[in-house]
Amino acid sequence: RDARNYYLPGFLTNGFWIIVLAASLLARMPGIGLLVEYLRRPVVSGWRQWLASWRGEPELVRAYNQATLVWIAVFALRLLVQVPLYLAGSVGLLGAARLILGLPLFALGIWISWLLIGGPYHRRQADQAQTDQEVHADHD
Repeated sequence: RDARNYYLPGFLTNGFWIIVLAASLLARMPGIGLLVEYLRRPVVSGWRQWLASWRGEPELVRAYNQATLVWIAVFALRLLVQVPLYLAGSVGLLGAARLILGLPLFALGIWISWLLIGGPYHRRQADQAQTDQEVHADHD
């Protein structure tokens, strides 16, 4: 058995996410936006209204697009570093690269995504809260 084969599932996983996230951008539904919005408000029916509720906000969609690009870069960086090490048979360096490009890079991706999304997301929340207050005030 070749110890390098331990790393193949990770390569496939990273490639899969690059394809899925790139396809989401091409479909004009950024994958990170879909994830964040679904975690915020899971939807079982009424998909069109759910999509329209956040896709109609250009600043937020732009932030979701940028965050999706960040994650494509995270997965691509892993492949760009690790695949040549795999092909060269450098198992020790491959293990070190996997550690460095694992949790630390994942945490960096989350932090950058939060920086990109945080402002537009919280402005949207504040705008919705103000709209809700105005609607309730009108009914009182």
